[in-house]
Amino acid sequence: MENTFDLRLIEYRKKFASIEIDLNEWNNHLILEEEIGDDVEFRLENNQPLFLLLNKELMDLSRCYAESTITEVCSIREMLSEFENILSYMACFVGTLVPQVKKGGEEFFICGLAVASMQDGRCDPRDLFLSLKSLLNAARNSDIDMNPGLKKIAALSSTNDQFGMGSIKEFLLHHMKGCK
Repeated sequence: MENTFDLRLIEYRKKFASIEIDLNEWNNHLILEEEIGDDVEFRLENNQPLFLLLNKELMDLSRCYAESTITEVCSIREMLSEFENILSYMACFVGTLVPQVKKGGEEFFICGLAVASMQDGRCDPRDLFLSLKSLLNAARNSDIDMNPGLKKIAALSSTNDQFGMGSIKEFLLHHMKGCK
């Protein structure tokens, strides 16, 4: 008999399989809302229904991921590896969370970190690191205590450095040192 986590993973797989997004299409619907120095913030053009659905599913999956065991985390990453279109969208998704974090949304901060950890070096991390930096700056400026979230998600993250720019785990631990 399958456990609750396995059943949830099957449901996520079905939902993500039903979301057909062209690898280039999502980029056409994102608007760079704000760019101050290195900080970026994105929003979806006209609240595109397909992307709103994807964002909802990514938020839900990130909550599940943040509460998972290492074995479950590996299963989530393995499941996501089937969906290159979604993996490539994740960096911009993290950027769409910045406005909620600016309003003091600690849950959105944790979800953004979890989404970055889920991607686990499967795509070019430059955009992801930019979005993460913006997320961290927004949290810092909103007086969110970042250390618990950084510590929690770093513990779930791997040391995979596929592109030679460092791993998500290293990035999160590095930024933990500079938190208030």
